[in-house]
Amino acid sequence: MIDLQILQLEKINSDLSSRDDVRNLMLNQGLQNLSSGTPLGDIFSISGCDFIFLVNHSGYIVYSEISDPEPSTSASTLNVSTVTVSTVNASTVNASTVNASYLPIVRQRINDGSLLCKETETSLNGLFLLKNGPAIISSQPVFAAPDNNESSGTIILGKYLDSSFIESVQESTGSTFALYSFNNASSDLLQAFFENPGPNFTYTVTGEHVICYSVLEDLSGSPAIVIQTDADSSIYAEGQKALRYIVFFLLFAGLTIGASCKFLLDREVVSRIVAIDNFVEKVRLNENFSERFPMDGDDELSRLSEGINQTLDRLKTTSNEFKAQEHEKKLILDSLSELVVFMDSDLKIIWLNKAALDYMGMKMDDVIGQHYQDLYILYKENPGKSPVLKALESGNEEFGEVVTQDGKVWTITAIPIKNEDSRITGILKTGFDITVHRRSEEKLIQAKLEAEEANNSKSEFLTNVSHELRTPLNSIIGFSDILLDKVFGDLNEKQFRYISNISTSGKHLLALINDILDLSKVEAGKMELHYSEFSIDSVFEEVKAVLSPLIQVKSLEVTFNVESDVTTLEADRGRLIQILYNLVSNAIKFTPNGGKVSVYCKESGNRALISVIDTGIGISAEDQVKLFQPFTQLDASTAKQYCGTGLGLALVKKIVNLHQGDIWVESDPGKAVTLPFHFLSGNRWSSGKPARLESKM
Repeated sequence: MIDLQILQLEKINSDLSSRDDVRNLMLNQGLQNLSSGTPLGDIFSISGCDFIFLVNHSGYIVYSEISDPEPSTSASTLNVSTVTVSTVNASTVNASTVNASYLPIVRQRINDGSLLCKETETSLNGLFLLKNGPAIISSQPVFAAPDNNESSGTIILGKYLDSSFIESVQESTGSTFALYSFNNASSDLLQAFFENPGPNFTYTVTGEHVICYSVLEDLSGSPAIVIQTDADSSIYAEGQKALRYIVFFLLFAGLTIGASCKFLLDREVVSRIVAIDNFVEKVRLNENFSERFPMDGDDELSRLSEGINQTLDRLKTTSNEFKAQEHEKKLILDSLSELVVFMDSDLKIIWLNKAALDYMGMKMDDVIGQHYQDLYILYKENPGKSPVLKALESGNEEFGEVVTQDGKVWTITAIPIKNEDSRITGILKTGFDITVHRRSEEKLIQAKLEAEEANNSKSEFLTNVSHELRTPLNSIIGFSDILLDKVFGDLNEKQFRYISNISTSGKHLLALINDILDLSKVEAGKMELHYSEFSIDSVFEEVKAVLSPLIQVKSLEVTFNVESDVTTLEADRGRLIQILYNLVSNAIKFTPNGGKVSVYCKESGNRALISVIDTGIGISAEDQVKLFQPFTQLDASTAKQYCGTGLGLALVKKIVNLHQGDIWVESDPGKAVTLPFHFLSGNRWSSGKPARLESKM
């Protein structure tokens, strides 16, 4: 009942703290009401409390009302005739401030802050011991605004637990009831309390009465109030006797109900669960997924049995599919000519395919479970080199080759099988007969050696023939040039034309022979480069002067450009001129009249990048791979229209490679007339750094 009084007071305080007039008064916005004569008591004329304090956030009492605390006075409503008003304006204070002396302990607790709500989400509710008796108190924070959680102060409500409260309790319970301070309790009660502190009851039997005590704590958790009640001892004794009967009855009823429940559980639940468990164990041992467990009823266990049967159906289907897959895999492995052996981590054989069994001349039952080291399939002569043992030690895939006594060559592969923890759980060994393949390789190697020997003989023959042909050609060219120079007299037009044809054809034939001789030297590794430092401008000028007649005949626009950063190169000057002559003459040959040919040199890292670009017929991407092969032209029509042997670009590429450079072709598929050649002649700069080479087609 005291707790109920506390809850009611807390509800009153919660409603009061949310009112706007209380909030305005707390913020000192309601002082004008005093001057106009409106009594503040009308604001707090609330039934159910005996004193009110409004304290702002600074701890100053803004407003207070206190009723007469005499026990004879009814505390059901607030007696406003004994109001004390405290505000910031001292002129508004009521003359009856003497009544505030009734509650000095409340003011003391307000001053030390123990009754104030310093945090906006906390409130204080409970018992409080005053000078004239106990009371209940409720403290609630007052917010500055409805939507603002900032506290502007505290509102404190109190209610006396006086004689009227005691009378109402006695009427409700029919027992004698008294409240007094814990400090005024008897020594026996205090001793019993301190021996067993906490919320306890002390029973004292005195003649025909039984006296009961209960100690309640205040807001600070200290014992404050003692509740005393008494009853007739005979009534108490009858109650104790009835309580014992009730306990015995409940105990007997509990045992009876428990035994009945156990019987029902054993019959309806436990026995059925045991049957399900035995069935599952039987299926697990026999691995027979075709069995079913029947169970009548429409409860959880019957639905569980139905679920078990459905699971068995799925397991049976899955098992049949798995067996079919295993059978299919074994058929595939047995159809292989390759030897397949699977063993566990202890090298005990688990399975072999038909090829392995046929090779060993044994049956599956005779091999399963045997140790691999007792058999050493394909490694009987030297078991220490077996890839199986190496794979078991290293944990990696191992390979090996072995020649058996029948002369066959086998390649062996050992693959470790690992689980999720990277631990080896088995080894898969395969053996493949590569005898035919190895013999084919030997034949190919022998054919390659013979081809290389024939190629060397060819190169040596070409070198010798080219050298022998150059001597008479030089005589033919020399004498024809003497006749063209009219050393021995004038020539008529026909004679001049014939001798010019002889000289031109001889020089062309000599150029072809020189290309063949140079190509033979490169292939034989006898061509030597003679490095020197020279200006790239001088090389460009010399090439331009040699090819100027061809340029003029076709009316071509030919430009030679050198970036300012490139000055001196270190290379074989004669070979570089030969390279540029071949590339530029090729560009002139395949560019129609009035076209353009551009030659430029620029720095690219630590290399020189020399490019030849023309507006000729272009080269398709699939034909670019043939471009630098000797004695190769793109097609027959090109060979007929543009004469040549196909040696020029092949020789250029080999000379470039001797310079530790590379040559490649770039062509835009959307521009078939573009044919740029890039020669990386950045073999060495004057600093002596070797060029880093790249190849791009």
